[in-house]
Amino acid sequence: MGERKVQDGESIDAWILRAPTDLQPVLHGLRERVLASAPGMVESVKWRHPYYSLNGEGLFSLMWFTAHVNLEVWHGAHLGGPDLLQGSGKHARHVKVHANGQPPWSAIEAILAAACERAAASGEA
Repeated sequence: MGERKVQDGESIDAWILRAPTDLQPVLHGLRERVLASAPGMVESVKWRHPYYSLNGEGLFSLMWFTAHVNLEVWHGAHLGGPDLLQGSGKHARHVKVHANGQPPWSAIEAILAAACERAAASGEA
């Protein structure tokens, strides 16, 4: 599992290039949409994964596996719907995006927007 994490001194671009070839377009698409989801979104590495925050509050991170990518939504449990959000933790949920087929970009963008709006409304971001 360690090889799937961002290595010391490695850029996020290099990390994406180490992912399976069929997952790279998914990672690029998710990264692009997360960064565009709110003005001021900051990309960094935290817990050895790409991590996205707004005004200092963590909102999202990315992880890749053998056949899918997870978009971690740190306050996803508080968003209600849509069905794409999976998990059972107190706060976090994730969206599993597989390499095969067309990712549900509209639904993912709606989740990103809802998470950013929730953060702004609660004063977190």
